[in-house]
Amino acid sequence: MFIRDLAARAVPRTARCFFPLLLIAVMIAGCDIPTSPPNWETRWVVRAEDTTIPVSSFLPGQVMEVATEFVISVSGGSIARSLGSLCSACALFNGIVVPKPAFTTTLQTEVPFPVDLDSIALARGTIQVRVVNQLGFDPIRPSATPGSARGSITITIRSGSAVLGVHTIDGVVSSFAHGTARLETVTFSPEALPRTIGGTVGLAVTITSPAGDPVAIDTAAAMSVEAVDAEVAASAAMIRVQDRIVTADPMTLDLSGLDAELTGRVQRGSLLLDVENPFAVGGTLTATLAAPGVTLVRPLVVTPGASQVRLDFSGDELRSLFGPAPVSLSVSGALSAAPAGPVTVRPAQQLTARGRLEIFLTTNSPEAGQ
Repeated sequence: MFIRDLAARAVPRTARCFFPLLLIAVMIAGCDIPTSPPNWETRWVVRAEDTTIPVSSFLPGQVMEVATEFVISVSGGSIARSLGSLCSACALFNGIVVPKPAFTTTLQTEVPFPVDLDSIALARGTIQVRVVNQLGFDPIRPSATPGSARGSITITIRSGSAVLGVHTIDGVVSSFAHGTARLETVTFSPEALPRTIGGTVGLAVTITSPAGDPVAIDTAAAMSVEAVDAEVAASAAMIRVQDRIVTADPMTLDLSGLDAELTGRVQRGSLLLDVENPFAVGGTLTATLAAPGVTLVRPLVVTPGASQVRLDFSGDELRSLFGPAPVSLSVSGALSAAPAGPVTVRPAQQLTARGRLEIFLTTNSPEAGQ
């Protein structure tokens, strides 16, 4: 035992150190010793202003967004009828002075909605109707004798079989002399609302004219009716959207805070847009990043609902944007119903895009080949 321990202690110290050093040398031989500093990539984020496409961008002409309602202004729906067609008994006395025969008749026409407006959720409304009397006599006070029979003109606005509003010109209350025009306002009844209506509204004018004093009968004389103005308010609208050109509010990105030493290390980047689209429309818009002397264009796909769009740019493209002037982002193009069909829209709705620019920089400049 003693001899063995002594022999162990007798091994020279240099021999004991040789084997670890040999192992280290072998390990070093299997690796490359770095000759340049490491290349790290850093992510920078530049926030952009939000951009929106308001519901008004999709509304057809004659439809406006006013506070919490859509207001639709329409006109048209005119009709003119001769005395011969209004009063069949009058045809027997054409050109003769006779006591005016009694007659009752109805003039009907349609007031059309604006083009591309499919239907509305009607909340309130009025229609102004002009009635022009060229019959040669007063149809609702045809006799000057006190206590004689009086007639009426009743204006009815309908949507299908539903009566929206009724207005009566009563001969007991007022006259309607030959050669005059009356502008009457028909207010929709609260009892008939709210109601979804579409396409057109019907206008009917019923003339009840009693027998009257002697007059010269001219069967070519006429009465005309026209809806000259309608203001209808709706809480929602169903519209047809096909290749509707829209333009978003411009966005701004401020890249002036990056100095030249940093911008020279930009390798790549992406514009990320978080899109909230409440409309059932979609399509490919054009996104344009612009700075003085520079324009970068990318397609921007829009789908209904929530989505994130990524627009990629090279380091060269991004470096061309840097400077003291802010960078603007504009978005425009055509959108269509997706799927095809009427699109329901409501006041205050808007398509919103929240943007941010991701920029990736390296510790080595692009010129160093990193």
